Amino acid sequence: MIVREVMNTSVVSISADASVREVYAVMTRYGTEDFPVVDDQQRLLGMVYEDRILQTLFPDVRIKFNEAEAHNDLGNIGKQTDGVCVHHVMTCDIRGVGPEANVLWAGALMLARGVRTLPVVENKKVIGTIQQQRIFLAVMKKHLETALPTEIPLKKSEAPAGVENRRFKRVALRIKVAYKLASAGGLPVQYEGKIAESINLSAGGMLLAVPEELPAERLVDVVFEIPGGHWPVKRLARVVRCAVVPKSGLFETAIMFLAMTAEEREEIQRYLAKNVSLK
Repeated sequence: MIVREVMNTSVVSISADASVREVYAVMTRYGTEDFPVVDDQQRLLGMVYEDRILQTLFPDVRIKFNEAEAHNDLGNIGKQTDGVCVHHVMTCDIRGVGPEANVLWAGALMLARGVRTLPVVENKKVIGTIQQQRIFLAVMKKHLETALPTEIPLKKSEAPAGVENRRFKRVALRIKVAYKLASAGGLPVQYEGKIAESINLSAGGMLLAVPEELPAERLVDVVFEIPGGHWPVKRLARVVRCAVVPKSGLFETAIMFLAMTAEEREEIQRYLAKNVSLK
């Protein structure tokens, strides 16, 4: 994963001649904490960080006013900072990163420098910023999308009858599965979705008979109960493939679980182990 994929391109940059009180006003108005300092050609001069601005304005008060308070009090606070400009408090020896740099390298550079934000520079001009939080969220998202339980594939000679020889052990299973296209709000307590029927189950996903065509790569929320399980499995999954079965008119749909809790994984693994051993 590279910096360009996760960087913030809506950059608020600051002139070195701006006063620290003006920077504080911009901080409270736009909710931005750290700013690149640039010249009139958008070339990087340094970075000004929130903690340095606050320490300059409020040397004896370690609190952060909200926007309304800042608007009312900005004329009275930091009188001793009149005439103090960004170039007095900015960090000049800051190293920018290129948009093609690895995000983990950028994160390591932030840790080494003790900062939360780095400017992204291309052709000597600031084109964005990258924050520790963005790196963390991007890495976690990628991990969750691929964090499936791993198993040693069965050798063909070891595969029990009725179990497919794939990366994950699969067993035939006919249960009702509630599903709906994924929404940002997540699963409601009372799940209201359409009903499909499972064909088989593995630790990595399910094969379903669905009454409608679901586009490949679409995310769906699914809810189902493992026979003999202790609680329903509620999972976000990705549609891998979907094809109509001419005789039934249903759509055979393969879904891949994107992540699992330890409890859900244990439920499925317990069921798989029990049913494989019975074959």
